[in-house]
Amino acid sequence: QTRYLQHNVPHMRDGYPRLQATIALAYASLCLAGREKSIKPVARDLDRELDRQILPDGGHISRNPVILLEILTELLPLKQAYDKQGQRPSKNLISAVDRMMSALRFFRHSNGDLAQFNGTGYTPNALLATILRYDSAKGQPQQSAPHSGFQRLTAGKTVVLMDTGKPVSRAAARRSLAGTLSFEMSCGQTRFISNCGVPSATFQLYAPFARATAAHSTVTVNDTSSSQFARDTGIYKLLPSPLIRSPEKVSVSRESDEKFSSITASHDGYHNQFDLDHKRELSLSDDGNTLNGHDTLISGQGTLAEATIAAIRFHLPAMISVSKLSSGHSIMIAAPNNDAWVFTCLDAPIVLEESIQFSGPGQPRKSEQIVVYFHPAERDNIKWTLERRIKTAGENRKVARSETEAPDLLDGLEQAEDGSD
Repeated sequence: QTRYLQHNVPHMRDGYPRLQATIALAYASLCLAGREKSIKPVARDLDRELDRQILPDGGHISRNPVILLEILTELLPLKQAYDKQGQRPSKNLISAVDRMMSALRFFRHSNGDLAQFNGTGYTPNALLATILRYDSAKGQPQQSAPHSGFQRLTAGKTVVLMDTGKPVSRAAARRSLAGTLSFEMSCGQTRFISNCGVPSATFQLYAPFARATAAHSTVTVNDTSSSQFARDTGIYKLLPSPLIRSPEKVSVSRESDEKFSSITASHDGYHNQFDLDHKRELSLSDDGNTLNGHDTLISGQGTLAEATIAAIRFHLPAMISVSKLSSGHSIMIAAPNNDAWVFTCLDAPIVLEESIQFSGPGQPRKSEQIVVYFHPAERDNIKWTLERRIKTAGENRKVARSETEAPDLLDGLEQAEDGSD
């Protein structure tokens, strides 16, 4: 098996499979009798692969957060194996582990879940928590991962993660998804806004649906995706990656003032098809109780077709319950622990539609999504707000806002206790 890996590593599929094989050879050099002379050459090969695949911000070239967890599950025991054999782990290996630990904290939601971007589905929280116990730094998560193409906002009990990048390596992006400018939001022990994720065991069966932009909490135009994938598995097995086309230009900037921290990003994934660029601004209040969003479709020189319709989608995890408020402009989304947020949009009608949660320990489950439809030819930008609802001292109130039109819907809500790490 060792000779087989040595011969085939240079020809293996780029990304995690090639790195995994190199790690296996490192184990073999340490653990098999008669392999002592290969310890240093294999360690150098591993260093080169880690330097190439682990980005400066700790992300992997696939832009898939769960790959970091899988690599660390194999690298941490390897690091101990070097020590046990009287060998010093290389500086490159130690640096890569430290960077990946920091990136894992970056992608971790307030409830301990891993964000569902680019191939990440259900991840056991116990495994993630166990790996992070080996993080010697244990500092606060970084707020930006510019090389991987992600941004993070945190305040109070709220965490917002946003995909603001494009493929780093097309060959390694076999599980990449068309989720540019999608975001997820968690508060306390609950994730309230999510992407649909991917199934653990039946990815190929659901891949065309899980990859679609419509399976992400972002903007779609005419129900098309901002990235294009080969749909025939027989074809893309012959390609370096099923990803055929993706946004070419993705820009991002951050701003902060006394009350809000903001991320502004844009991409050109719809430019060739519809002469439209998508710009999104997310602003989180300093207490973490208000998230303001502003989505804009910027037109080029052409005239937009009247039939062009855009949709802003907000996918809700399966355990979230929803209720429309009497105003018709707001929807309450509540967790089983009675923590709740209210989604409001005055610029366009909002509807509730069925969705699907692909990720989970079992089969995909039915869920719901909030959708805001609008015609870019008539209106090119939509503002919306998510505000946390809290019950304190026997009085229902919405943080930083006046009472709503339907106070009876707040009966029984209690302030969520935050037991997260």
